[in-house]
Amino acid sequence: MIQNFSGLAFNQAPDSQNQIHSDEMAKRYGFKGGLVPGVTLSAYLTQPAVSHWGQAFLDRGWAEIKILHPVYHGEPFDVMVRALEEGSLVSFAQMHP
Repeated sequence: MIQNFSGLAFNQAPDSQNQIHSDEMAKRYGFKGGLVPGVTLSAYLTQPAVSHWGQAFLDRGWAEIKILHPVYHGEPFDVMVRALEEGSLVSFAQMHP
């Protein structure tokens, strides 16, 4: 069974060379803080597939991911999953205001 889950977004890269992940630089560009890296957000969205299909997904699976809004450190989120057909699924995240 494919499971939904909730969590808190984590910015593990505030000191990255890509300074958009730092609060200081992100605020200069009009964001309210450093952006959580897209690779981290991708991991949140693919976690249900990894949990469901395990190593097979890691070896041969793929994902198409769109990030529509900035995500900030510490923001709570829910990942909801909707199975489409055998071997594929759609997951999406909803941020809490």
